[in-house]
Formats: sequence, structure tokens, C-alpha cells
Amino acid sequence: MQKNRLSWMIGGPQGSGINASAEVFAKACSRAGLRVFANIEYHSNIMGKHSFYRVRVDEDPIHSYRDKADILVALDHETLAGDGDHRRWPTHYGHIDDLSEGAGVIYDSAIEFDPATVGRSDLKFFAVPFMDIIKAALEEIGKGEQARRYEVMKNTVGLGASLALCDYPFDLVADVIMGQFKGKRTEIGTLNVRAAQLAMEYVKQHVTGDFPYKLQPHRKPEARLLAKGYEVHAIAKLKAGCHFQTYYPISPATDESVYLEKNQREFNLLVVQCEDEISSINMAVGAAHMGVRSATATSGPGFALMVEGIGFASITEAPGPVLVMYQRGGPSTGLPTRQEQGDLQFVLHPAQGDFPHVVIAPGDLNDAYQDTFSAFNWAERYQMPVIVLSDKKLAAAYVTLDSLELQYPDIERRGARADAPERPRRQRPRRREGVPPLRARRGRHLAALAAGHRGRPVLVDDRRARPGWAHHRRRRDADGDDGQAHGQARASPEGDPRRAAVQAVGPGGRGAHHRGLGLDEGDDP
Repeated sequence: MQKNRLSWMIGGPQGSGINASAEVFAKACSRAGLRVFANIEYHSNIMGKHSFYRVRVDEDPIHSYRDKADILVALDHETLAGDGDHRRWPTHYGHIDDLSEGAGVIYDSAIEFDPATVGRSDLKFFAVPFMDIIKAALEEIGKGEQARRYEVMKNTVGLGASLALCDYPFDLVADVIMGQFKGKRTEIGTLNVRAAQLAMEYVKQHVTGDFPYKLQPHRKPEARLLAKGYEVHAIAKLKAGCHFQTYYPISPATDESVYLEKNQREFNLLVVQCEDEISSINMAVGAAHMGVRSATATSGPGFALMVEGIGFASITEAPGPVLVMYQRGGPSTGLPTRQEQGDLQFVLHPAQGDFPHVVIAPGDLNDAYQDTFSAFNWAERYQMPVIVLSDKKLAAAYVTLDSLELQYPDIERRGARADAPERPRRQRPRRREGVPPLRARRGRHLAALAAGHRGRPVLVDDRRARPGWAHHRRRRDADGDDGQAHGQARASPEGDPRRAAVQAVGPGGRGAHHRGLGLDEGDDP
């Protein structure tokens, strides 16, 4: 029997509430002192297409999901068998093959699924009458005839049924559910709790034999954070004193800006949804020239439209902006909601010509917090755009964190107080620093020339001037003045590399994924 090491999955059509159930389960496990790594895979349409959410739970630190699930909750037939029976070109073949040996499958009895057709005698299938359970819960409050209106509660029924298999305490989940429904929605929360409880009781009555995967609260639970990747990027921006964020909706970057929109009043932040990515980058560059710590967020196709603006920020020596680039499947529209890390060369060379800019690729959520925060200091220190190279997996990860702290917490403003980042007083730096002064002055116009120049907004059409445009910044590498940025951005090895038989090295989230490749007991190497 395997205890407190579980991979749980729920699948169904988009709009069926799989997000809510998975995150309730993740929160209930986290509050009980267990560690969680969860992520969602969703289709690029809004409603109807197949999506699934994985929640991996363990007592030990975990850095990635597992391909094999121990419990599967299926809200529709497609989750079990795929869409090959009704599509000319199937897009997936269901999740039966994604289950570990002896796994349990909870599915709606109305699906009319025959377990004998899958060829997996080791699996344990439990047909649960989802709608009958919802109707029974409604009948207790005199609303049994309204069952179809509450069909969305199937996700809660599936969650409750799965708790019976792994023997997880129901009250922990019930507390989380009630926390989602407050005020006037308390009655709905109570109804969901009751439906989950009836589902749990139903499965317990029909379970035969012992299920090999059990889950119990940690013996010594500790309080931990539970956060999503895009939230960590957003919080780091707020912590760094960002006061202006632009964006145009694009998966998977939109969630960060939506999160900031919800909190902009509290943190003196202005979030602007622009008409396109070209406007987004140019507005952010303009704000940076005015001394505001500005940022934007996008993904591959949007980044392709921002390249001219990034080059403009560099040649005009703007102190920013900070751009969080969430990688996804490409090229072109590609795979808008799927993971891929194929844009490293793109962000290293985003526009025509050769120009200095900073690219930092965080490996996990703690790295993302520090790197996004430090990006604002580097943008202002070296007066150049800074790109934080994230990805869909990191953005969608829902992870327990022991803490979320900054190793380098100082806000560094050139000629400004740290407590007044939005109105810095400009000061001409000493000549040996090599970086020209921030030219914006309160009450004055700023002319930023995108053509050749020698530090003044006067056109210089002389090829001999070209090497000097970036010389002052490149000289810093030779003089050692870059040590601060280099010291803050470094690899974080897992374990002792000197004792490793094989070392896996990769940029950004690949490092975190490599840390998650440790084999569990019983896994094949």
C-alpha cells in the first residue's frame, strides 16, 4: 500500500468546473501539511473541448507532475476513451493509458462506458450516478425538480467520490468548499458539500477490496503557501514598485495581467489593456522614459509584434520595461495552451541589429519571484529592456512553497528614494559609471531618437558612431561592474553536482523539471 504519495486527475469538457474541484483538493491537501504540485491542461477554445487537471501530492518536496495518475475522475466519455469515436482526426485517446497499476477510475454511470473494452484488468472502475446524487442533495432542501440547473455540481460529486477511494478526511475538503462560497452564496456551498458527502458515502458502500493508494494528513503539518506561477510573477512586480502594466490578451500570459487588474487600486498600479501588442510595448517604453517602473507580459506571437518596440527601448536607452515572456507551442499561433520552451534564441536576438538587453530564465516559482523583482533594478541600472523568460508550465503550476522571500530585497532607484519610485529625482551619474543619465525631467518634454545618435536627440548618420552606442554597457563586463546582476542570477543545482553520476542542465523551467525526474519507489528507470 502506498501512503501519502498520490497523483490525482480530473477530466471533462471546458466549463464543467474541473478547475474548481482540482484546486479545492489541492488546497485541502496543502492545509493538511502535504506538498502539492498541480497543473491544468486546457484546450484553446472557451467551452466544450477536453481539459484535465493533475494534482500530485506527497510528503516530500516535488517539482513536477507525474504522467501516471493513481485516481482518475471522468466527467465525460471523452476523458476515458478520447474523441476518436466522433472525430475524423482524433486529437487524443483518453487517459486510461495514463493510469498507474491498480489505479481507480470514478466515472458517471450515465456515460454508458464498458470497462471491459479497455483491456486493463488491474484498474478499479466505479460507476457513480452523478445526477441522482445531485438530485438527492437538492431534495433535502425541497429543490429536487431543479437538478438539471445544478448539473455543474458533477465536479463536486466526482471529487467526493474520489475521497472515498484514498480515504482522505472529508471535513478538510468541506472546509475548503465552504471557503469558496461566502455571504449570499453560503447555501450553494452547503449544497456542494452535501453532494460531495453523498458521493463519498455511495462509493464507500460499493467499494470491494482494498484500494492501494491512501492519503492522510501529515503527522506534523506546517503552514505553507499555495500559489500559481503567474501570481508569483505578478506579486514580484508589485513588490518591485511597478506602477504601470500593459498587455493584450494572449494565452498563457493574460492571467498575470488579470490578477494585477484585480489588485491595481490597492497598489497604486495602472493596468491598461491595449488594442494590440505594438501599443503595449510602446506604452510601456514611454512610461519607462518618464521614470515609472513599467512592465508588460505576452507570449510568442505577441512578442513577435513587440520586437521593434524592444529595439526602440534599447537604442533610446530606456530604463525598461520589464517584459515577462510566457513561452508556448509555436510557431505562429501554434499550440496556444500547450507547453514548449522553444523561444530562447528568439528572446536573445529579438530585433534587427545587435543591441544589449538582459534575458533571465527562472527555473521555479522562487526563482520567478526573485528574478522578476531584480529585473526592475537591472532595467534601471543599465537602462535597457529586461526579458523574464517564463513558460506555460511555470505559469499554470499550482505549487506549495515553504516561503516566498527575496534574497536581494532592495529596490534600487537611480537618484530616487526607495519609498517614492514613481517620482524619481534625476541626477547625472558620474562619468565612470558609463550609463547616460535618465533624461526625463518633470514638466519638460523628452525627445528619444530611434536613429543613430551620440547621447543627444540629434541624428548622427555616421557608421563610425555605431560601435559606441552600446560601448558603455559592454565595458561594464570588462570592468566587473556587472557583478551585482551576475551574482543575483545564477543556477540553483539540486543536490551535490560533484556526487552526481549524470547531470542534467537546462535553462529556465527545464531545471525545475529535471529536479522532478527523481524516480518514485516502484517506477521503472
